[in-house]
Amino acid sequence: MKTLFSSAYWGSIDYYAAWVASENPIIEVCEHYQKQTYRSRAHIYGANGLLSLNVPIRHSGRGAEGHQMIKDTLISDEFPWRREHFRSLETAYRTSPYFEYYEDSFSHIYDTAREGSLLELNLETHRVVCRLLGIDSHIEQTTSYEKNPYDTLDLRNAFLPKKPSQSTFEPYTQVFEDKCGFMPNMSILDLLFCIGGREALSYLKNHSVTL
Repeated sequence: MKTLFSSAYWGSIDYYAAWVASENPIIEVCEHYQKQTYRSRAHIYGANGLLSLNVPIRHSGRGAEGHQMIKDTLISDEFPWRREHFRSLETAYRTSPYFEYYEDSFSHIYDTAREGSLLELNLETHRVVCRLLGIDSHIEQTTSYEKNPYDTLDLRNAFLPKKPSQSTFEPYTQVFEDKCGFMPNMSILDLLFCIGGREALSYLKNHSVTL
């Protein structure tokens, strides 16, 4: 069976556990952009707890965010969000076991401001994650939008920042857990930086996602 996912900016652990478990995962590229979702934000574990990294969107007019195709939704580089995101990742994970080991694999995303779509950014981060996990980085994409796709598990809106995960997470060592305790379902980057790609893939395979 096909499994349909939204694109995501450094998606959550639940997102990637579902991806790894899927026989035929597909990313939706023909939907309208939806704000305040993991399509344009990621949650990481900072020194003071949960930290949200938000990708700014360049809107084409009043209310346009609800009517733009995600592949046509452009990123705004009016302020240096790329530098801020990378600094936040450095601050949160520089002392983690694998940050420096993986830094060259993702730092190019933040090197320079360059116009592009949110979808392009999300597909780029997804390919990086797949390479670090050691899984196929080929991305099958939709060719048209279907509200109720046939013979498909639709997970496009299954993982949302305002919808706390109902899954049970096996704790792993996190950088700031001595201050704030274990924080579940962070961005996949948290898992990768803390335990490494091989162990992260094993974790995902053993993690049961509750929808």
